[in-house]
Amino acid sequence: MATAVQTRRERDASRGEAVAASLRVATGSAAELARGVALLFARSTSEAGAALTLRAAAGFASADEARVAARAVDAWAREISGGRDPVRSPALRSLGPRAVDGAIGLPLSIGDCYWGALIVGGNGALDDRAASGLAALARGAAVSLDHAQLQGRVDALEKKLSDGSSAEGESSDEILKLSEALFAQDIELLRKSEQLGKVEKLKSDFIEKMSRELRTPLNSIIEAIIAVLAGENEQLSDAAKDSLRAALDDGTSFQRTLQNILDLWRIKQGEMPVQTQEVNFREVIEEAIFSVQDVISG
Repeated sequence: MATAVQTRRERDASRGEAVAASLRVATGSAAELARGVALLFARSTSEAGAALTLRAAAGFASADEARVAARAVDAWAREISGGRDPVRSPALRSLGPRAVDGAIGLPLSIGDCYWGALIVGGNGALDDRAASGLAALARGAAVSLDHAQLQGRVDALEKKLSDGSSAEGESSDEILKLSEALFAQDIELLRKSEQLGKVEKLKSDFIEKMSRELRTPLNSIIEAIIAVLAGENEQLSDAAKDSLRAALDDGTSFQRTLQNILDLWRIKQGEMPVQTQEVNFREVIEEAIFSVQDVISG
């Protein structure tokens, strides 16, 4: 008996972690799509009047900033969560500087079940295409929440049947209906997962191609400048040499920026290998100071 209880608890914990991960992904994707911030509020039951809890946030500088913003829009989130349609709002200062061009609230609802709200603030007008993408993300989050609740009901009914505390015929029929609903949601979640995977692959391909297409001609330019400066060309004036050195500095700085963008993307995707090596701390500090001294002095 103790083993069965432990197994159910482990299953519930695993299910909760999966839902939490799904909500984080949806919120992060919403913030990226709007080029701003996103807050996802959810309730433990599907009743429209139940309390909302902040479950995920993205685009904020810190967790504290996200919590402050969540408290500021809590009333609006409750209003949104009891409806059916998205609601647009002008710029909400409470969402911070990344939401200067307005916000949109999307209910997380399926049928008669109300699971919460997704609040998104963006930089740049949210056009119809962006709004459609946000609606798909909200739908996916609602399906994840509803799916977990349905699975919980199935588990509870199966437990009653095994304990002999429920009528077998009625419980079996209800389990069958719930299982059909779960299967349909499994298909929908799988499709959404595939769509997200395709989007992430497109992003990855774009970053890789952008980096490669820019670095190739940039490397040639840098090599050409080095060759000219290294040559014994007396026809070059001091002013020309200074200009070439400045161009070389700008080129190498841009080259580092491109590499940093690529490295950050690989870290985000979990594709950046971890390398450990000994370093001279003094040299690292001096290099960092050298790389920004022109900006500081300017």
